[in-house]
Amino acid sequence: IYSIYLSFNKLTFLNKDIFINTQKLNLLFLHNNEITSLENDTFISLTYLEYLNLQENNLNKIHTNSFRGLENLLELTFDKNQLSHSSIDISFFYLIKLNDLKINRNFFESIKNNLFIGLK
Repeated sequence: IYSIYLSFNKLTFLNKDIFINTQKLNLLFLHNNEITSLENDTFISLTYLEYLNLQENNLNKIHTNSFRGLENLLELTFDKNQLSHSSIDISFFYLIKLNDLKINRNFFESIKNNLFIGLK
């Protein structure tokens, strides 16, 4: 399967095993749900994923290794969530091909010095 559209549902949580049989997935649309956090290794089996849209959820916590396995990700969208400098502990280290990062319209009052470590 190439793409999955799970937008405009009422998803609140993503089990890290949900994508285990979709390793060739390129596009994943999860916008306009009610997801509140991303656990470590949520997307670990999605090594071919190039586009991930998490816009307009209720994300208020992202763990350090949430994006492990996403070495081919080109675009990541977080617009319109509940993120702040204290709720985001992202490691972008794994996102070595990322070209476009969208984190508009959240609740950042400041940005941690190391937030963008790993991005090139």
